[in-house]
Order: sequence, then structure tokens, then C-alpha cells
Amino acid sequence: MGKSQSRQPTSEVKDGNYVRFALVGSSGCGKSAFVNAVRGVDDEDELAASVDVVQTEQQPTEYTYPSNPQVIFWDLPGFGTPSYPDVETYWRKLELEKFDIFLIFISLRVTEHDLAVVKKVKSLNKSFFLIRTKIDEDVECMKRKLKNRFKEKKMLLEIRNYILNQTGHLLCAEKDVFIISNYEPRKWEFFPLIEAIINTMPVPEIGEYSKLFI
Repeated sequence: MGKSQSRQPTSEVKDGNYVRFALVGSSGCGKSAFVNAVRGVDDEDELAASVDVVQTEQQPTEYTYPSNPQVIFWDLPGFGTPSYPDVETYWRKLELEKFDIFLIFISLRVTEHDLAVVKKVKSLNKSFFLIRTKIDEDVECMKRKLKNRFKEKKMLLEIRNYILNQTGHLLCAEKDVFIISNYEPRKWEFFPLIEAIINTMPVPEIGEYSKLFI
């Protein structure tokens, strides 16, 4: 099972023991690529979320997990665009309070919009994870730049510390931050992220969590 028709989330979804993930972040931060990676779908597959350089997802789009249709990922438009210039507009138009778990994606820098989303999610006591994407691109870039002086562990620590410093008291713990590549999921923290998501699932009726994801 793959992509379904785009529609607004409704309250009936939760009543039906579905778990709805809201994928939020600025345009181009890797939300759609994550949807494909977590479902084991190639970017060129007809069921794949679009990962074009220019943002194409102007409406919320629903993707069910192939082996369990009760797990639903909503690939949401990026914020900080003319359609969604600020977080309040973004939140109101997309009715984000109806989602169960938030996956907040960032790349390179933590922005004011990112922080505003985290604050909003925390105010509603919703579960969330902060996901730093495109680490594969950063590693390759720094390898070319520093050559033999490049230390990957040092770079990862610097990125994590930067995120923690920028978010301050908004994060409950360092474990809420995950550094991933959507194209090399067996490296870095893609699978630890999936494990953390599984452990946060709020609906026991959907079965054995360990079998929900790749």
C-alpha cells in the first residue's frame, strides 16, 4: 500500500486507532525523502513522494506504511513560504493539533520557524523528534574540504551541540535529536530514530511495534 489521495486529517482517524505523523519543516529539508526512505520506496517509484528541488507539495499528502495502513505519514508543505509565511498561519491552515506525533526536520541551521514549531508542539504536550537531515552531504563536503584532517565524530558532535544550544530548554533531552541521511539509512541515526518512534507510538491496538517499520 502506498500513496493515498491527499486530504485534510480528521478526528475520525484517531478514533480508528490510526497513528498520524506530521512531517514538518522548511521547504527542501528532507521531509519527502524521509517518507520514501521509511517506507522503503525509491524516489523514482510511482508511489514515492516528490523530492524535486522546487517545492511541489502545496497540500498535505497522506502516505500509509506498506505493511500497516494504521501508520500514516502526512507530508506537509514547508513553512516560511508565501503560502505559509509564519508558524501561526501554518498551524491554523493545516490544523496541526489533530496529529499525534511530530517529526520536525531541519537542515544546516535551526531557524526561528523551527523553534516556534517546537514551542507550539510542546504547548500541546505532543510527542516530537528533531531530525537533522542530509548528513551524508555534509560529510562528503567536509571530506573534500579538510581531507586527512576530517574527523567525522567531531563533526557530528559539533552539529548536535549546535542544535542543543539553539533549542535550549525546548528539548527534554539530547536523545530527542537525531542526525540522519535519508539515502544511507544504515549509517548514522536513521534506525535509532525509527526505534524511538516505535517506542513513542500511542496506540497499543496496532500490534507489535517492532514489525511496523523497515
